[in-house]
Amino acid sequence: MGINSPIPSNLGKECAKAAKILSSFIDPFNSKGPDKVVPRDILDRCKGIAVLTVIKGGFIWSGRAGSGLVIARLPDGSWSAPSAIGTAGVGVGGQIGAELTDFLMILNTSSAVKAFSHGGNLTLGANVAVSGAVRNLTPIFSYSKSKGLFAGVSLEGSVILERKDTNEKFYGRRISAKEILSGGVPQPPEASPLYRCIEIKSGSIYSGSGLSRAESFASTQQTYPNPERDPLRYSSPYTASTQPSQNYNSGGYDSTNNHLTTNTYPVEKQSSATSARSISRRVPPPPPPPPVSMPEVKRTALALFSFEGQAPGDLPFRKGDTITIIKSTTTQDDWWEARIGFTGQRIPHLFSQNYSCLSTPTSKQPLFLLAKNNKHSAFGSKTYREMSQTAKVRDQRYKQLTTEDVQKFGSILPKDRMLVSKELGGSCDEKDLEGFNIDWIGKYKGNSQVVLFPVSAQEVSEILKYCNDQSIAVVPQGGNTDLVGASVPVFDEVIISMQKMNKIRSLDQDSGALVCDSGCILESLDDYISGFGLTMPIDLGAKGSCHIGGNVSTNAGGIRYVKYGSLHGSVLGLEAVLPDGTIVNNLSTLRKDSTGYDIKQLFIGAEGTIGIVTGVSILTARKPSSVNATILGLNSYENVRSTFRKAKSQLSEILSAFEFWDTKCMEITSDHFKLAKPFESDYPFYALIETSGSNAEHDEEKLTAFLENLITDEIAQDGVVAQDTTQQKKMWTFREGIPESLGKLGAVYKYDISLPISRLYGIVPDMKQRLIDAGVYAEKDGNPVPGYPVKSVVAFGHIGDGNLHLNIIADKYDPKVSSLIEPYVYEWVNSVEGSISAEHGLGVMKANCLKYTKSPEMIESMKQIKQLFDPKAIMNPYKFLPNE
Repeated sequence: MGINSPIPSNLGKECAKAAKILSSFIDPFNSKGPDKVVPRDILDRCKGIAVLTVIKGGFIWSGRAGSGLVIARLPDGSWSAPSAIGTAGVGVGGQIGAELTDFLMILNTSSAVKAFSHGGNLTLGANVAVSGAVRNLTPIFSYSKSKGLFAGVSLEGSVILERKDTNEKFYGRRISAKEILSGGVPQPPEASPLYRCIEIKSGSIYSGSGLSRAESFASTQQTYPNPERDPLRYSSPYTASTQPSQNYNSGGYDSTNNHLTTNTYPVEKQSSATSARSISRRVPPPPPPPPVSMPEVKRTALALFSFEGQAPGDLPFRKGDTITIIKSTTTQDDWWEARIGFTGQRIPHLFSQNYSCLSTPTSKQPLFLLAKNNKHSAFGSKTYREMSQTAKVRDQRYKQLTTEDVQKFGSILPKDRMLVSKELGGSCDEKDLEGFNIDWIGKYKGNSQVVLFPVSAQEVSEILKYCNDQSIAVVPQGGNTDLVGASVPVFDEVIISMQKMNKIRSLDQDSGALVCDSGCILESLDDYISGFGLTMPIDLGAKGSCHIGGNVSTNAGGIRYVKYGSLHGSVLGLEAVLPDGTIVNNLSTLRKDSTGYDIKQLFIGAEGTIGIVTGVSILTARKPSSVNATILGLNSYENVRSTFRKAKSQLSEILSAFEFWDTKCMEITSDHFKLAKPFESDYPFYALIETSGSNAEHDEEKLTAFLENLITDEIAQDGVVAQDTTQQKKMWTFREGIPESLGKLGAVYKYDISLPISRLYGIVPDMKQRLIDAGVYAEKDGNPVPGYPVKSVVAFGHIGDGNLHLNIIADKYDPKVSSLIEPYVYEWVNSVEGSISAEHGLGVMKANCLKYTKSPEMIESMKQIKQLFDPKAIMNPYKFLPNE
């Protein structure tokens, strides 16, 4: 842990020291060891925290002195600003030598916090009881670590002093500990490392799937306590008494969940003289800070062979597993932290040889490869569909990159914000660039030699102007969670990554208008505005890694489209850079503006083909205070439709989500995440219904009446209602975990289609029959027969907006299977007047199939728009529009 100074210093340094000490007391992987002894649930429940470093010396008599700080948990759950404290005391007996000790005191009661707020001196053991961290009602638990020769470690009899002069100097005026600890001053930026450490260690910040950022401290998964109540069970015949479902909470599931994908990210306030010293009465939530940097996406790794684990805490994995790196270091003999799915553990006995390869110290054999700041497919390169198979000929209009072009980029960006291949004079090999060249599901692979990371619209402008002048093709890339090949190059286009453009620019708490960079991660934005009582109007399974700019560029929909609608209605303004370098800045926060053409609408859903979105102004929604969720078992798709009709009628304004999936999706997801199914019986279909509103009693009454009606009318055969947020998160796992679960089975052909609700599931049996007739798929008693190229045909989706996700799982991407699926799936969609893309966009996958949805006249109009904005066609070529 190192030695910490007991000498009193300014509060900024005390905060950094306190964060370091707190981090050393809590190891998420070893809560029972002698050096990592603070149970995380104690930290979750505490009312305050005091941290001290004390030096003690003597023979028979001993003296002690030290310094530290105290913070308190406020009524809204946030933490107060820190108050500086010191300690002094004497002891007698059994203490020989000199000792330096770090103390962590957990304040369990409000009275303990008040004792630190007196304004006078506090004597531990007299004014307030202190114990050695026994789980009882003692006001203060004390933990300690020592370096020295004293026989005993104790703060009993110590006097805790309020360091008034330090507080006055830091806050710019005379201020009492009581005012500080009751929220009288805002959180200073200097304390951000401490707050962040507390959140990470208590599980408030979850290191999610693929999606997160490097932390200064050991990241941990969020764990939820066992629910105090069983989920409320509905089944036919319905009775007034509740029937707890033992099956729902039993077996397999370890209560470790984060609404599936997402990791939430801390948002740090930038330090400034005014923000650090401004003193005012705390009115939660605090005003939004100046531009705020958002954390970067974590790297992931592809396992090249299997490892069973050698010691407790090791992370076992299988060949082909995708492993999310939570924490890595550049030192040689160090632990790395990682996760697969929801399991966060240490990777044993590894060290970093470089940022693209890890090895075991003994054999030096590569263990797995890291994809740079991006997800990596678990399928392996043999299943990649080379992009050139779609666009067979590289357009000769585009210049081949030279070292002179790289030098020009180097004059715009610093070297540490460029990845350049060795062929062009850089230091990166193919593996370093692989994470940017391969799409999220491993279906498409390009061959870009240069990745650029601008941090401003001006830098994007300079890059695009040069590329346009030189006819260099470019690909804008956000979180690379695209599913149609839109975010990766087809050939050697330059990748312009928006990862570094990740600042929050402003938040209007009156209107709810949020202005931010396009590289901000969706879940990070939602976490940030949640503190202001707001929520994002879009929610996706990939929210932990997708960028808001990418969401806008693909007109993403999501699971709450039924409540909040399309981004065409939520986006208030955009900042975009055109191919010639022109910056179009219309980051309006106005709800109404009827002046001229609404140009921003052209960029929404354009997939970066007419310019790069660099900033977004979006209307957020009020965060609901009451949320309920229920899962239903249904015997037919007609019952799913009937349930939806009743939900619209009886739940109306509080209906926020209506998702459904088939029985095979439930089976695959339950097996992958080792979840106990919600019901003892299996049903052909399942529906998840969510309500959200502002009156809990009113919402629960409406939901109860709705469910009783479904059971009475025999529309739903079984149902379970979540009784707390923990159970709600578990329920969402069944739906949001489907894509990840399917991906573990092999190559997945994904089709995001929009259909009339009456025909929504009809394509599934038709597709199965087509594949059966072709001899590539077989079923027996409704279950897939092993040994065929196609393993399964499943579907799930958002019934509220008629969006079906058809998934065909095969051993690998096979031309024969592909020819059986396409263009049949698009012809089928066209026959019922649907759309070949509901929310995933067109990309390279569907560009040449646009004719199945749009008329020749409409396609020609789109080409004219493209020609107007991008006459040299450098923006994301070979995609979106049919290739000539």
